[in-house]
Amino acid sequence: MLIEGASTRLIISLVGEGGIGKTTLAKNVHNDEVVKRHFELASAWITVSQPYNLTKVLMEMKRQLCKSGADCLVEENNAIEQLIECVRTYLQTKRYVIFLDDVWDENFWDDTKLALPNNNEGSRIIVTTRNAAVADSCRETPYDVVQNLNPWSQTLAWELFCKKAFKYEFQGNCPQELVQLSIEIVRRCQGLPLVIATIASLLSTKEKVESEWRKVLDDLNSKVEINSQFSRIQKILSLSYYDLPYSLRSCFLCFGIFPEDYSISDERLFRLWIAEGFIKAKVGKTLEEVAEEYLSELTKRSLVACDQLKIIGLGNGFRVHDLMRDVILSLAYDVCFCHTWDKKRSKSRVRDRRLIISGSTKDVLDNVESSVVRSVFLFDLDDDQFVSNSFMVLEVENAPVDTLPKELGKLFCLKYLSLRNTRVKVLPKSINKLHNLESLDIRDSLIRKLPKAINELANLRHLLAYRHNHRAQNIFYFDRGVTIEEGFGRLDVLQTLTLVEADIGGASLMKELEKLTNLRWLGISKLTKEIWRALCASIGKMNHLKRLFLSSINESDVLDIYNTFHLHLISCTNSYSSDG
Repeated sequence: MLIEGASTRLIISLVGEGGIGKTTLAKNVHNDEVVKRHFELASAWITVSQPYNLTKVLMEMKRQLCKSGADCLVEENNAIEQLIECVRTYLQTKRYVIFLDDVWDENFWDDTKLALPNNNEGSRIIVTTRNAAVADSCRETPYDVVQNLNPWSQTLAWELFCKKAFKYEFQGNCPQELVQLSIEIVRRCQGLPLVIATIASLLSTKEKVESEWRKVLDDLNSKVEINSQFSRIQKILSLSYYDLPYSLRSCFLCFGIFPEDYSISDERLFRLWIAEGFIKAKVGKTLEEVAEEYLSELTKRSLVACDQLKIIGLGNGFRVHDLMRDVILSLAYDVCFCHTWDKKRSKSRVRDRRLIISGSTKDVLDNVESSVVRSVFLFDLDDDQFVSNSFMVLEVENAPVDTLPKELGKLFCLKYLSLRNTRVKVLPKSINKLHNLESLDIRDSLIRKLPKAINELANLRHLLAYRHNHRAQNIFYFDRGVTIEEGFGRLDVLQTLTLVEADIGGASLMKELEKLTNLRWLGISKLTKEIWRALCASIGKMNHLKRLFLSSINESDVLDIYNTFHLHLISCTNSYSSDG
């Protein structure tokens, strides 16, 4: 149906309750190599969720489709009509496939359909939704299909359960003495793959004896008595949280900080967990390595799913199912883990240690006990008026922040500072007073030069400072990095340094790099053959280096690195373009 069939545009809607496997099925189709080849000129995966932002949906569609930038030159601040015209023009003569995941609003199709032309090229649109009315709203021709996904049969549910529960022993088969208890447990999962996988993964960590199986079944029986189907599923899923070691519970709750269907890179999680103090030191391992063990355990338990990020080199992306996120938010509320600020709660006092703000910060200060709040996460702000010297974590995303206050240095508790996707151009000199700062993320900001004061941050472990060009077809193409000043060799605990421009400082800059022996990830741009030779000697002393990104100024300056170092990931581009 997807590849063969009518040449007219076909809309296929997958309908079913949460946890039934709609997104998983769509993802498997999206990642199929035959499908990729058939729609190689135009393919996009768009996570819609609720409430949806039409401008962001269209911008993301444009970004994924118009990779070269030549076909679509609309800027991000253009009107919705222009974005629709841009996408429509690009798709008009192409065979395309668009996946629209997690659609809730019946008006969504009316808002977006003009961007997706019926061009008789055999194009396909796949929609996933829990709402049958949404699927009906997408049907425009007799060819369009609504496919209802029903709970799994006992046979399929049993196969998935055994695969997850006994994946480390018994060749994936259930021992005879546990069969009857296991059958009862599977029945309580109501044919939902998400619930089956979660409970089975929980059992995979247990001793394979009747007493352990009986405890889980008794817990499930107590949850089945709940009247609401939705609440019943939530309570069942929450069993996996209470089975976690205490060291992992806060790490898991952190996924509730981010918006629904938000993919978070593993390295970003590690930096956040470390700054929050969730990672406990182990002899012979870095905190980042311990954090990786924590994340691996959450993944094994089917609490967190991994999806490869589009930009290689940033690690894997991780997210939680929206049903699991609902569980997290409920648990987070009960233990005062975090508070999401919105207008409806403008009258309430905030006493949680972590505050999430989306939209405006108006009236927040009047309702926050700043002595309690330690971490603030800001998403899509329309102002920049919130700061307190008690913060340990401050993450700003897409906020209209142009400058930072000179008093930044008064945030003496700060361990994690992210200014990603802001309009900040300069870091104040007072940043040298942030003696506890461990992570500084200024990616996709307007900062071009780091002040010498940075060199006084003795505890800095991660410095990310590049701007990625999303239009470039080369996934390793960066618009620019930053320049640094002499003395940065004092940052001897630094593990991540990317992207540094080598043309200012040259060979002497590369010589000082040899002091950073703890580096795991290094990115250098604007290299020449002469600077490269100086860099080689420094890299040779970096025994922990795993990833290296290099970019030369001229195409003629080919850097022969592949036979020089044995790293997990090496990328080299031989041309550099700067936006001035």
